[in-house]
Amino acid sequence: MDKYIFFYDESFLDSKITQKKETELNFEAKNLSEIFCSVTIGIKEKCLKNFEVDYLNFENEIKRIHNIKHSDTEIKGTLFAKKYFNNGVASFNKNMIEIYSKLFDIIEKNHIKVHINLLNKTEIMLSDIFKIDKLDNRILYQLFKFISNYKGKKIVPILFKDNLSAEDFIDQFQEFLNDIYQEIIYSKKKEMEIGTIEELFNYINNEKILGFKNEYNWKFSKPFELIFDYITNRLKLSNDKIDIYIDGNGSERDLSYNSAKNFKIGTVESLNSKKSMGIRCADLLSNLIGRLTKNIVEKLTIDWDEKESKTYIKEKRLLNDEWFSLDEKKLELCKKIFNFFSSKNTHIDSGIFFDSRVFLKSYFSYVGFHSMFCKNNKLKNQYMNNEEYNTFLLVYLETEYHNNFISYLGNNKLRNLGHNLMEDLLKRGIYEISTKTRAYEVYQMCFMEIIDSKIFFIRIE
Repeated sequence: MDKYIFFYDESFLDSKITQKKETELNFEAKNLSEIFCSVTIGIKEKCLKNFEVDYLNFENEIKRIHNIKHSDTEIKGTLFAKKYFNNGVASFNKNMIEIYSKLFDIIEKNHIKVHINLLNKTEIMLSDIFKIDKLDNRILYQLFKFISNYKGKKIVPILFKDNLSAEDFIDQFQEFLNDIYQEIIYSKKKEMEIGTIEELFNYINNEKILGFKNEYNWKFSKPFELIFDYITNRLKLSNDKIDIYIDGNGSERDLSYNSAKNFKIGTVESLNSKKSMGIRCADLLSNLIGRLTKNIVEKLTIDWDEKESKTYIKEKRLLNDEWFSLDEKKLELCKKIFNFFSSKNTHIDSGIFFDSRVFLKSYFSYVGFHSMFCKNNKLKNQYMNNEEYNTFLLVYLETEYHNNFISYLGNNKLRNLGHNLMEDLLKRGIYEISTKTRAYEVYQMCFMEIIDSKIFFIRIE
């Protein structure tokens, strides 16, 4: 068994979750994100030198493109302004397309193992409030999703009252559920959420509550719990085959490093990113994935306290058309990102509340498979649009929910479920497709992705 050297970095870390305003949490600030992202890259020890040669050439090329004259300047993900991520890859500039394209080429060429965490901070906070071991994962998913989606003045303040009794919380929580119920009761689009409200109303009681705090600590151990599970149980590596380097200074205050050490798996060292191309690669990748996730999640969810949010009760929440305005080079980068996510060398964890992972992957899956479908059938990319992607996403989310919380589905059952879901969505008027033939094509793309990329790890050329 080969020895692996791992490098870890993270984006959008908040050491504490606090109430910022009456209706907001601190991570809702413009430059922050509800989704924590970490990336761990793993390289065979015998291949490390080849990777470092490739990555040094890559960094020198970036410095040339950006006219960076100081040789000791680190190339970090923050090199690119946030405005270039507003519409995903579609808003990337020419230099970003070239740089990220080369990054994924290096990852593929060097057969790098990549573990990604996309962890929802609302879930982390709520896991300190509710007795997780007394709640079914399906209920937890609904609870986390509901509070995350509808957090605002009716629910945020009570989560930070450290002297609030369980009885008072139940009263106010049920009032919160009832207010949402009154807002969405006549929306066809929200039929499934009405069932969720009724279930949460009856299921959450005093025995399921731990208590409340005026601030909640980030669980630094959670990312490493998932990382080490991946390394030991999926990669099947023994302790003597694992070296992991964490970006930091190794001090007592370096909480990520100390959390990793506490697992006592492999050799864990702290290393300044200036001295490690592996950590800089993990930084560039975590920043890219974190920012893409932040923007797609924010575009597809509502701020319940904004005045216009009520309009989305009856209307679909769609990505802007600009997300699908992709020239040839941007489309090629999307294909590379799809192949990266679909590779057997890439693994994404997302806790119980998995929506951010599905939002991100489904966008690149839709663009990638749409491109392949058009190429195979000699069609232009004339049909790619936000309505169709919305359909793709809805089927993906419902299938993921079924697989995670109801029962794992084999290929035939998965296809049957997909057919039933599509029929149901059509009846409920959730989306519009120009023709029945095109609706069938979308269905085929959805389930070709869900089945083939997970089982066969197919590539798109």
